[in-house]
Amino acid sequence: MSAQGNTDWIHQDESNNAIFTDTFIDEAQPTLNFDTGNPILLDSTGNNVQAIIQDVTIPAKDELVDSNGNPLPSDAVFSKIELRMHLDSAPSQDCTVYGFLLAKAAVIANVTWNANDGTSAWYPDLFGDGTNAIVHTDEICRSPVIGTGSSGYVTFTFSNLSKNKIEFGSNFQIIYYVLSSTQFSFDSIEDSSNKPNLKVYFRKPLPDPATISLKPDAYGLNGTIEIEKATIDKDLQKYHLAWDTGNTVVQTDNTYTITDTGIKSVLLSDLPQEAKSGTPAYTKRWPLAFNETLSFALFSEDSFNTGTGSAKSNVAGMAATGAIPIRPGISTFKSYNAAGAEDQTPAIGEEMTLTIADTKEFTEFGVLFDVEASLIDTGITWEDDVGGSTMTNTTSNAAYTKLYNSDPDGLLLGDMLKITSGAGTEFMKVVGHDSGFTVVERAQMNTAAVNHTGLADTTKIYKINYDDVIFTKLKSATPIHSFKHTFTKASTDVHTNHVAVVIKNASGFASDLKSLNATVGITVAESNPVARITSSRTKVPYARYGDRTSNVSFSLTNSHAVGSNRQLVNYGYSYEPTSSNTVATANATLNNNAIFDSGSKRVSLISTGSGNLGDSTWRIFGLASFDSSDSAIADMEPAFSHYKYVSEQITVGARLTHTLSTNYWKNIENVVCEEIDTHDTGNRFLLMASTASLNTSSASTLNEGDVGVDLQVSETGVTVVDSSYYEAGDIVKIGTELCLVESVDTSVAIIVRRGYLFTTAATYNDGQSILLVDRDEKDNLFINRELRAKSNYSSANLATKYMWGGFAQIIADDIDFDATYNLMYLDSVTSASSINNEDWYDNGFAIGDIIKVKSNETANGTYAAPKYYKIMDIRESTNPPDSGDYDYVYLAEHTNMLTDDEKLYVSTSITGGTSKTADIIRYDNAGTPTISCSLYNYNAGSNVYVGTSDVIKFEGIVIDDDTTSFILNNATDTTLVRGVNVSTLDLDTLASNGDIAISNYRIARSGGASATMPLGDRRYPISSTNSRLGTVSMNVQLRILTQAGYRQIYSLIEGDRYDYVFLQSNDVDTPTNSYKSFRMKVNSGEISKSTDLSSQYTASLNLLILGEEIT
Repeated sequence: MSAQGNTDWIHQDESNNAIFTDTFIDEAQPTLNFDTGNPILLDSTGNNVQAIIQDVTIPAKDELVDSNGNPLPSDAVFSKIELRMHLDSAPSQDCTVYGFLLAKAAVIANVTWNANDGTSAWYPDLFGDGTNAIVHTDEICRSPVIGTGSSGYVTFTFSNLSKNKIEFGSNFQIIYYVLSSTQFSFDSIEDSSNKPNLKVYFRKPLPDPATISLKPDAYGLNGTIEIEKATIDKDLQKYHLAWDTGNTVVQTDNTYTITDTGIKSVLLSDLPQEAKSGTPAYTKRWPLAFNETLSFALFSEDSFNTGTGSAKSNVAGMAATGAIPIRPGISTFKSYNAAGAEDQTPAIGEEMTLTIADTKEFTEFGVLFDVEASLIDTGITWEDDVGGSTMTNTTSNAAYTKLYNSDPDGLLLGDMLKITSGAGTEFMKVVGHDSGFTVVERAQMNTAAVNHTGLADTTKIYKINYDDVIFTKLKSATPIHSFKHTFTKASTDVHTNHVAVVIKNASGFASDLKSLNATVGITVAESNPVARITSSRTKVPYARYGDRTSNVSFSLTNSHAVGSNRQLVNYGYSYEPTSSNTVATANATLNNNAIFDSGSKRVSLISTGSGNLGDSTWRIFGLASFDSSDSAIADMEPAFSHYKYVSEQITVGARLTHTLSTNYWKNIENVVCEEIDTHDTGNRFLLMASTASLNTSSASTLNEGDVGVDLQVSETGVTVVDSSYYEAGDIVKIGTELCLVESVDTSVAIIVRRGYLFTTAATYNDGQSILLVDRDEKDNLFINRELRAKSNYSSANLATKYMWGGFAQIIADDIDFDATYNLMYLDSVTSASSINNEDWYDNGFAIGDIIKVKSNETANGTYAAPKYYKIMDIRESTNPPDSGDYDYVYLAEHTNMLTDDEKLYVSTSITGGTSKTADIIRYDNAGTPTISCSLYNYNAGSNVYVGTSDVIKFEGIVIDDDTTSFILNNATDTTLVRGVNVSTLDLDTLASNGDIAISNYRIARSGGASATMPLGDRRYPISSTNSRLGTVSMNVQLRILTQAGYRQIYSLIEGDRYDYVFLQSNDVDTPTNSYKSFRMKVNSGEISKSTDLSSQYTASLNLLILGEEIT
């Protein structure tokens, strides 16, 4: 195939060379030459024949331009010519002019009727005379019928050009005759304006067709048309890339014109879009938007082969056997259990077989194991100015496929979008762009088309991040493939375990994502976590001497939640002794001694639970300060002499009352409960510094200016001279009363909570100092907030059973939230609470706790998004549900009431509401998987330490972060420990009994300070470090005098009988008095036998001093 072109009518070439020379010959004047004559005559009257002779030179290709003025293509092929001459006069009768090729060229300047070159005879009559040769050969052209009224140009059509090899550059001569008896004339080349003209026709061959292929992008949803072999044609003007559905494509199908003929590839989504009819209808869609048969072709256009006449490439998207879809599709994607049955509800942790099936083979598959996790915010929102606030789910509605949004160009072909409205969630796929909206295919990825309402310009549009898809190449093409998967998230929401796959064919094009089990999805049942409890030891000595070596720790760190979307958030502990004499004190050694850095202080033990626990007896072990007569005294006093390890028994009194110690403590090692009162329901005990011994600084003074008493017991607004000393969260001291500063209202006014920390509010007059408790001490007032002895192991209520380990829960069916004062009031609780009453203390809460809240007043927290608050005070309301109930809490309302860590998540305001419901649990200790305790074995009847061995069962519980309940998913584990009495050996007693004689002993401390000496003559170290006191040891040399002594010293060295060994260090001034009795363990020892003492042994003991004997 080719296209035809032509020149204009021309009489000279592009170099101005003449195409024509002409003349005529006249039989009546046979010797005359008329080459400069004008006009040139024709006649056939009688013996007066006149004939025109033309010399014609067709210009070479490179001397011609086409009708548009463009040089002829180099591959142009000569086709034909037309010639025209202008009538100078019309014939006297209608006639036709015939042109014949001269057999022998005439010399135009000399030719006559008698001689073709002026001398060589010829006879130019049309038919000859029968004697002379005819001067012409083939007829080469003729005119149309020229009438008597004709004028203007007469166009001659040509024939026999190919036969006579006439083409570009050819020169030939034509002799023209008219057969009828008429005379007329044409203007010659000599005419100034009506010269004869030539029009040259040529054929432009089709450009050689390009070769194209389809190349997918990395993911396979879009791609490019690759021009594998470009058209090689100097006259190539442009390409047309066309596409259509089906197995044929023509140049006019969705044409994309390309003027850059050097281009190598074209993005498919740059091609024109096409509407798609049906229900629903799509106003625009790109190729590849749907899984359908497509054909692509590239048309190469030169200056002549244009439009539908351009050269067509191969058709991409075709197969040898006919058209096939370029993109594959997934027929089914289903889950099967181990038995091979289709199963849409696997258990968490169950391995399932997931099977992909299609009608055609595929070579790759990709998986999104968590569709929701792969969603990213596009930054694009719904455009309500155009689309309004709704999106219909009626497929016949023209708006069904229109997604109005803030940036249609920002959404690309194949993007899988997710939009959520008040009516639900829907996935939809981008298939096209139109004016002002994105064209989408609805109801994708296991969702139905939603009749969206409440859409606004704040409605976000998310899309799946295809980079998260993990592709696997298959060893061979297959129409079905299975793989294993274990579901690790528990949820009844099909979107939580939303698995989707995509397949690729051998060409690399991808299907749409298909969700597992289509719209049914997967639901995975909840599973309880796994609990694993371990203990630091299985044989635990009773804490008779109160040191840390008698402590035992339990850990649930080896426990784990089941499900990757679950984690453990709560740990709890309980215990059950075999003997009623055995008590396990929770957190007995978890003592914060920072308060004693400023000096030794008395401490007070407070019972928070209801009831008067007159038989709740506790013992404190630690280091206390004394004067020289061993009387208790603060170490800041001038009479202070020394510290020594002592124990002190404290019996708590009335509820929320300070029970003061006698001793001034410098360090508290252990706090153990000796006897549990029968009224103890799982009480929490608080050990805190005596309020009388707190360090304070002068601040401002009272300045009420009232008549009579200036500050009444009930007043909380306090006027001072200068409030700049105070800030919210401070503790101030007025007399013996402590107050919590709630806020600083003005430069002279503060709001306080009176009678804070179990002190008593009183009346005061102006001038009374309002002292500021040192802020460091304020933060360390509590030495131990986690003391508990009573275990409710037998309780069926989890919230009660695990109170010993610090768990606390209130489930309120009637609670009021006071947003003005940041208060929560309990009006009624359910029996599922830790203690079935409206008392925060009784239920295990205390000042300083962080609570986690869920309420039907959802602004104050939900199970899925709980809120956190800090309890700053617990009080009894004016009309509590039951008399004596501490039924309301004051919550931190300023950030400086919080630690830096607490500021990250604790809220300082609540939303008001009355008669609400709430689930409240303690949070600040919830995430600690370990607990420690000390064991004690005490006879309550005789009030003496017994130390009888006992087996104690400890149980731990773990709870995961289920979003429908705080304690729904839980698991427990138990372990046994054996409490044993401490076995000791007193060397002083052995010596007094005459079993041994102590020769000498030496006490040493090593490994404390280190020093560096410089080079040179410096006498002292340049630096020293005293990061620890060093190890204290004792070396004892003794003689064994009796067999009884020998047995006991031998057992001591052997190491399996005695837990401790004691030896007194006596006073210097009064050697008969003991200064300290050291408690030690054997590090090494030896017994020697000498011939010098045949009846005695000697022994050397190296002892590690652990502490002092405390009884």
